[in-house]
Amino acid sequence: MNIFWRWIKIFGLLNLLDYISTMMGISMGAVEINSFANYFIQKDSLFHFKVVGFVLLAVFLYKIAKRSLTDCEKTTRLLKYGSLVYTLIVLNNFMVYYIQFLAQ
Repeated sequence: MNIFWRWIKIFGLLNLLDYISTMMGISMGAVEINSFANYFIQKDSLFHFKVVGFVLLAVFLYKIAKRSLTDCEKTTRLLKYGSLVYTLIVLNNFMVYYIQFLAQ
């Protein structure tokens, strides 16, 4: 179960970095292409959406992980893949920010 908590922390950190890098890009003139996230940006509540979404997902995955060792391994694997996706998103966000920074 320790590995599960390690990956949930990594996933949470990547969610935070996604929020920060998204807001940095938007402050430089970038546009959010995800219409769902863009809605929350327009309402100035993206941070709240990210926190609530992460907490709900973490609680859901924890309830599944504690059922058995196999379920814990599956949820940990899911967190690893999700973290990989968020890593790519964060890298993309920082590249967009850098391009926007150079354009100004």
